[in-house]
Amino acid sequence: MPSFRRCIDEREAAQRKAVEPTSFLRVWVIEAVPQHAQALLRHLARALPPDTATEHIRRVQRDGDRRVWIFVAPVSSDVPDPGATDEGRSTETWLWQTPEWRMEWTVPHSLHIRRVPAHAPLTRAQMLHWSRQHWPVAYRPTAPEPAELTPAEERYALTCLSWLERQIHRMKRGTVIPDDLEEEEEKDAALLARTTITASATADGKGDRPPGVICYALGAHAPMRCIDAASQRFLAHSETDTACTHNEYMLTGLDMYTVREPCVGCAMALTHSRIRRVFFIRRDLQFGGIGRVGVHRLRALNHRYEAFQRVDAE
Repeated sequence: MPSFRRCIDEREAAQRKAVEPTSFLRVWVIEAVPQHAQALLRHLARALPPDTATEHIRRVQRDGDRRVWIFVAPVSSDVPDPGATDEGRSTETWLWQTPEWRMEWTVPHSLHIRRVPAHAPLTRAQMLHWSRQHWPVAYRPTAPEPAELTPAEERYALTCLSWLERQIHRMKRGTVIPDDLEEEEEKDAALLARTTITASATADGKGDRPPGVICYALGAHAPMRCIDAASQRFLAHSETDTACTHNEYMLTGLDMYTVREPCVGCAMALTHSRIRRVFFIRRDLQFGGIGRVGVHRLRALNHRYEAFQRVDAE
């Protein structure tokens, strides 16, 4: 029976599975007097603000003895080594002589070096484990955590893709050719469906189109055609139904099923439309926007979605 393979970078997949950080960073930490911890934090925020390499490191760690430890700066910064001299000053003396510093804020001779995760966690489980075992870290996901497909979701996706293949077969036989589709255009098909999947929505795809389908399109750039058809439908409904949950081209919470991997343009259009997931059958090794470029998980974009490729049984 066919199954699905998640389209995700192999390096990212390995990092998500890792229990421990792949690398560490050496940083200065110092014990703060609890009642002065907030004053110390405000001072460090001005004097030694975190940069992009350390923004995932929390400033504060509280241990089992109720002591408060403060992250000061990476060892590679301009803070001198303990015991070393910088114009005759040790590290603690250097800190004490920074503007507005108060000696009563910290416990004397508590400054030392710690090893902390050098990169941000990619999963909530990593964040919890690293924060307990090493140093508190922030979890700011750049993309949704990949969720496993349920058996019902897999059956529904297979149903939709099987139905699309049937439409492709009908096009090749000339049974159905849309008015705006030139005969020489590359054969492709896509459909847009709601995410609510019931146990009854698992037909074999040989009859009528699967339940929950909003619209479908045939021809080259079928996902783009689907977006256009859905936007017209949502716009028409919004004018007559105030309870319409979708605004024009926004596809929030919906899934796209397509025979061919979306090209870069279609993949970007799906990003702008806020699609939830994309399922496809065949890769596009030349123009594919999922496997080649990874448009669906680009950190520079303000929306990311999951993509799955059908893997046929041998």
